[in-house]
Amino acid sequence: VDLCLRLLHPALRLNRVFARVEARRWVADDVLAIELRCNGNARDWRAGQHVQLYLEQDGVRHGRSYSLTSVAAAGRIELAIKRQPGGRLSNVLLDHLEVGEVVELGQAFGDFAWPQEQNAVLLLAAGSGITPLLGLLRDALARGFSAPVTLQHQVRRRGGQQAFAEELQALAARYTSFQVRWTGFPETGGRLPAEQLAALPGAHLLICGPRGFVD
Repeated sequence: VDLCLRLLHPALRLNRVFARVEARRWVADDVLAIELRCNGNARDWRAGQHVQLYLEQDGVRHGRSYSLTSVAAAGRIELAIKRQPGGRLSNVLLDHLEVGEVVELGQAFGDFAWPQEQNAVLLLAAGSGITPLLGLLRDALARGFSAPVTLQHQVRRRGGQQAFAEELQALAARYTSFQVRWTGFPETGGRLPAEQLAALPGAHLLICGPRGFVD
């Protein structure tokens, strides 16, 4: 059945999820956002979850997990992929995956979710840890979440590593309840001291980043 469906359209399958690349844009020096339109098998996906992306290279099927930074109607999703030095998959996706190509995805998984209560939320991210938090933030603001939200993003270098900076600043300008800050680069004193962390507002905490950062 899948073979016949594939002849009709490259993204059609009976149960497996295939998606066509609709757009790609750089959101940092080493992070590419890819917009995809999935076939009808991507059901009940939500922001904050992850999907496995599969690509065959030299007869070997490789897979990597990426956060859903956006889930919209008609099967439209966005993934943000960070370049990994020497990475087998990320470099191919960033440098060679073109608009119009079709890739296979696994079903979305994960239980990272926005708090139910209308209380202040603190989001802490380091590096590419911004991606699941951005998906949750976009969705919460679009649904009318009005309690204060603070996003603190730790990066090593100002400018080129501040992924989605323009969009985050635009959201802060549009929603008075939301503010975004960046730390980590030398002029900000590097890592956030514990006493400053304790002073940040938020009844709920969502955090994503390397294990050392989370610890």
